[in-house]
Amino acid sequence: MINQKRLIQTFIDLVKIDSPSGEEQAIVKNVCQKLEAIGLRSEVDSIGNTYTFIKGMGEAVVLNAHFDTVEPGRNVRPQIKDGIIRSDGKTVLGADNKAALAAILEVIQVLSESTIQHYPIELVLSVKEETESGIKQFDFSHLKSKKGFCFDSSGPIGNLVTQASHITEFHLEVTGKAAHAGIEPEKGINALTAAAKAMAQLSWGRIDKESTANVGLIKGGEAVNTVPRKVELAGDVRSISLQTKNALLGKIEKTFKKEAEILGGEINFGKLPYCEGYVFDQESDLVRQAVEALGKIGKKVKFIQSNGGADANLFNARGIAMLNFGYGARNIHTVAEEISVENLSLLARLVLELICSTSSGLQ
Repeated sequence: MINQKRLIQTFIDLVKIDSPSGEEQAIVKNVCQKLEAIGLRSEVDSIGNTYTFIKGMGEAVVLNAHFDTVEPGRNVRPQIKDGIIRSDGKTVLGADNKAALAAILEVIQVLSESTIQHYPIELVLSVKEETESGIKQFDFSHLKSKKGFCFDSSGPIGNLVTQASHITEFHLEVTGKAAHAGIEPEKGINALTAAAKAMAQLSWGRIDKESTANVGLIKGGEAVNTVPRKVELAGDVRSISLQTKNALLGKIEKTFKKEAEILGGEINFGKLPYCEGYVFDQESDLVRQAVEALGKIGKKVKFIQSNGGADANLFNARGIAMLNFGYGARNIHTVAEEISVENLSLLARLVLELICSTSSGLQ
């Protein structure tokens, strides 16, 4: 049923279109034209998020993928060798997330050419997923669906995310007092010293099996001969447990505040929620439907915990139960990114099985 040759060509065409986060205009236009060619009208919001409705029978479902890629993602030159699709090694391939995008487009094309009964589909394709979570600006009042499927988890087809982390970014400013470092250092309050002492007291990286904490950016100082007056730090905390995430953030703030005050300085601590986490019951109807669909394409499910953010987090937070599937690419976000022709085809078959599930009596 899936036209593998057409699917591969669609994927090749998509990855050749430059679409780094924030510059998705060309691929949005291309996909809208593809959908229009089979009689489907798309609505594009002010930043590029795209909504398309496909009529069907039964309860509507959302299909979700994102347009954008990470850098280096310009002038991608895809090549196929021994059944594996890669770039020329100078850029990412863009299988994240154009493999899902190609698979969904192929399935919609198949449906337009056949009499296959399927659920009504609400296709939501987002921009800036890799940087600013552009789906946050999407108008969710469009949607009738109460459930959906996202294909944006790295790893093998068969992986199914049933637990995803709450993620909050934090921004710290430690302020002391500048002074000449050689003539009168005693008059200074070294913000960097306070920050270093605080960092040394805290645990970073893997905190427990469900949680991580990281400082990724540090900026401070004005000159090598000046006691640094201000140091800025930014990082994030992630955990399946909302309580643990909040406790970690509280501990970070308290520790930095204590060390700054010991030296006579102060801090400003800001928190920016990136996304909410979720947990699915493995015995729920939606998970059972996913397991059934994976079984039909010959894949055994592996329930996984994700410590990364995806559009699925936002859908779940908005009351739309959305599962996130592994899409079969390897080495994502690197110039060694690749996906096999077999996995690309399996992904399209999975999408088709999910929207034609027999769980509602559809055949």
